[in-house]
Amino acid sequence: MEKTKKSFLSSKTAILTEEQTEDLKSIFSMIDIERSGVITPSQALTTIRLLGIVLSESMEKEIRASAYGITFQRICDIVAASLSERDFDSHVKRTYLLLKDEWSKGITKHQLITMLNKLGIELEPLLLTDLFEQMAGDEGEIITEDDFVNFIKQNGDYVFY
Repeated sequence: MEKTKKSFLSSKTAILTEEQTEDLKSIFSMIDIERSGVITPSQALTTIRLLGIVLSESMEKEIRASAYGITFQRICDIVAASLSERDFDSHVKRTYLLLKDEWSKGITKHQLITMLNKLGIELEPLLLTDLFEQMAGDEGEIITEDDFVNFIKQNGDYVFY
């Protein structure tokens, strides 16, 4: 099995491969015509889009709010975090699909109880009702995939790797 060379970019974000780092560096260099090492938020968004990466709204807002521009290191951190978030979302979505019945539109309260019992988790009825209502969001009767992902993101302790 071939190992991929990795380039360490930040202890707080994922690690980009050497190839991803080189692609970013090439695009950044083309856009940074003044060779200042800093590009505008608009240029940063263009750089990221040229790589085919779709950012979350919060990441786009963070970039747009940068008054002093964006460095190459910061672009790498944003791309790594975005890729990690995408991996996280896909993992949570796969988990959701494992938990719900394939013929249902979402996870019902009964399915949630069954799942928790299988995991050895017993909750008081009021806590269980509260948990279900928090997870079900606006729908109220079922936990949709979006409800599940949002709940895990807001309440789960996870770290981007």
